[in-house]
Amino acid sequence: VEILPNSRTSEQEFRESQAAELENLESELSHLIAQIEELEGQMSTLGLTLTQVEGEVRQQQMGVTEQEQVLHVKGRTVELLPDAENNMAKLQVLVESSAQRVIQLAAQWEKHRVPLIQEFRELKALHDSKELESSQRLLEIRELHERIRLAADEAKRKDDLYKQLLVEVESLPKDISRSAYTQRILEIVGNICKQKEEITKILHDTKELQKEIN
Repeated sequence: VEILPNSRTSEQEFRESQAAELENLESELSHLIAQIEELEGQMSTLGLTLTQVEGEVRQQQMGVTEQEQVLHVKGRTVELLPDAENNMAKLQVLVESSAQRVIQLAAQWEKHRVPLIQEFRELKALHDSKELESSQRLLEIRELHERIRLAADEAKRKDDLYKQLLVEVESLPKDISRSAYTQRILEIVGNICKQKEEITKILHDTKELQKEIN
């Protein structure tokens, strides 16, 4: 049988006690919300996406919002109910249940966090390695382009020399030996062919490097 307050003073003390308990419950609920925000902050800092965990966080937040509403309504009516102590106990159980859900969420997050961090680091290392490799390949391509330019300039210079020697040979008197000019011309032609082969090889190497980058 419930013992009702027998005086105005005892009734006031009873209401103050209930209000204090209600305040404690609200404080615990705020603490739970802070824990959820901390978990979300950890996920944001890592730059990782955990669909399952985020879903449970949203579910937890919805649950907390619902519990806040329930707590607010019950807090307003708890003193008007005939069984105030029992209802306060129910509120306490409700908050403790929320605490257990947050603990479970934190444990689940911790279970996923370590392998995710490891995977994140491996992917970052792979990305950095690929980036470095691409930079090296681009540098090699620039060097090959420079070699092509130099080889082309040299080939043009020798081609001009070849044409000049041909003109000189044609202008020589018929009684003068042309063997020295002929030998020189053959050497230049040989060098021009070699440089064209080198340019072809460099172009092939450049295409292969571009394929590796792409």
